[in-house]
Amino acid sequence: MALGRRRSGRRSRALALALVVLAALATPAAAHLMPHQQGTLHVVGAGVFVVLALPAAGLPAIVDDDGDGRLATAELVAHHAVIHDEIARRVRITDGGRAGHVDYFQLSADEDERAPGSTAGSTHVLVLMKVAFATAPAALTVAVDLWGHADADRQLTVKAARGDQIEVAVLTPRHATHRFFGTPRQLARAYVSVGAEHILGGPDHLLFLLTMVVAAAGLRYWLAVVTTFTVAHGLTITLTLLGWIHAPATLVEPTIAASIVAVALLNLRRRAATPRHRLAVVFGCGLIHGLGFAAAIGDLGVDGRTRVATIVGFNLGIELGQLTFVGGLAALGYGAQRLWRRATHASPIFGGIDLPTPTRLVSIAAALVGAWWLLARLPLG
Repeated sequence: MALGRRRSGRRSRALALALVVLAALATPAAAHLMPHQQGTLHVVGAGVFVVLALPAAGLPAIVDDDGDGRLATAELVAHHAVIHDEIARRVRITDGGRAGHVDYFQLSADEDERAPGSTAGSTHVLVLMKVAFATAPAALTVAVDLWGHADADRQLTVKAARGDQIEVAVLTPRHATHRFFGTPRQLARAYVSVGAEHILGGPDHLLFLLTMVVAAAGLRYWLAVVTTFTVAHGLTITLTLLGWIHAPATLVEPTIAASIVAVALLNLRRRAATPRHRLAVVFGCGLIHGLGFAAAIGDLGVDGRTRVATIVGFNLGIELGQLTFVGGLAALGYGAQRLWRRATHASPIFGGIDLPTPTRLVSIAAALVGAWWLLARLPLG
């Protein structure tokens, strides 16, 4: 009996060591065992080794005794059962709909993020576990419903490895479930929602589109803007994921803000630009915005089997998101145009006042916002 306990203890320690080594090998040298809001799944036979760094802010308030929004080691120990149950309920690793058996489960407050001797709590909790299935999982699926309140705590990048296959999923509250190692069609479908969410959740990209769309009316012009923008950013996304080009975020992000200012100033010129000129500007700026889009999936480390499906799905999602946005603008613009005509021609208050056009109003606002973003993104410090 004692021999069995010793063997069980050795197996547990070996399993814990394997998980720690997995986390260390899966990430570059850093102060943390696992970067925040990231994780790895490593499939070995019928077992899945899991390492996740999840936001402490997503846990019940009862575990935060001092109310500082962080998780100290003492709080982790005192509320271990509550935290364990909460994570077990909100993080699910399954083979399709079939749950596996959790052979190992360990929590850590990720003390590496604190200075030696510090008693401050951690912003994230590190989860290490092994999930065993009866057979090798054919439809490995991860579902997460544990998010913080800050924007940085509402996206989880999970890299899964099975032999020489590597696939990465970007989970968000709206896209909280992902099936790994599916067919290219399934992967492309999953990245359609990722691309659509990325464009609709990117205020700088949407402001750029708005500034271009208000420059002229007409369904043909709007479709031309969206298509040109898609072709341009699709080109740079593809070249980036293929490893042919690379641009640091410190250069890309300020340039995206600068493109908004440039387009807004183009709209404010006394001499209007031709549609062909505007589309050329859209294409050039689209190349820059594509580098920003690529940054969202450029670090995924997808292999050759999944790269094409990822690119196609992500670009298609961005295109659908753009069409949704422009369609909504068209509907709003029609109503706003009617109200504008009433205010400027029928109202005794505004009838004799030369009001700026909606194009000028939007362009002035876009120029100011874009300039603010440009200053905020410049690496001045």
